[in-house]
Amino acid sequence: MKNLIFFLLILFSFCLISCGGNDDDATPEEISEFMRVTIDGNSFEAQVVSGTSSSFVGNIITGATPDGETIQVIFDDEDPTGTSIPNDPIFPGPITYTRNTNISLAPYDITGSELILTENDTINNIVAGTFSFEAVNPDNPDDVVIGVDGSFRGEY
Repeated sequence: MKNLIFFLLILFSFCLISCGGNDDDATPEEISEFMRVTIDGNSFEAQVVSGTSSSFVGNIITGATPDGETIQVIFDDEDPTGTSIPNDPIFPGPITYTRNTNISLAPYDITGSELILTENDTINNIVAGTFSFEAVNPDNPDDVVIGVDGSFRGEY
């Protein structure tokens, strides 16, 4: 019986050492998704991050909070890492911002933005980057929102 307990203890120790929570060997699918930004001095931390791909619009990573605040990052497979992605004059992007006004969801007009991809893995559909933006509520021009120090990682 002592030998069995000793064997189980050794086996358990081996499992802890070899199967520990080390992310160095994590596959891209196991790496967590997140979206963070400081908006008007307040921390925005998305509770839900999801991604999608569309041949019409491109790839989209969406971060949302429970109260309806939403940020979308829009990019293409061809967008290079390390360079700023310009605003698109036809389609929304590269950043969109929506706030819940307790009456409805209000999409803000983006008056300036910067999106820099730091990773664009088109094989595993993983993207990461940094962003900032300035947005104005089209129904209230005095309602200006500034987002700085944004970062994200997601699967699309």
